[in-house]
Amino acid sequence: MGVQEAKHIMMEHFARTARKFGLSELYGYIYGLLFFEEEPMSLGEIVERVDTPFPTSAAPSSSLRALGS
Repeated sequence: MGVQEAKHIMMEHFARTARKFGLSELYGYIYGLLFFEEEPMSLGEIVERVDTPFPTSAAPSSSLRALGS
């Protein structure tokens, strides 16, 4: 198993955890993405990496930022 595959598996776990807390899985994917990045990412970079439309990604990103993630 390569590093990218391991990251993908962990992001799936973050997504399932978010769902268990009543959040969209997108929160988990975004959190996982940011967790594994060494540098901060712009909203545009996040949208591109999770492959969702801007409005769909903006709300979870803003909420995670407010939580200090």
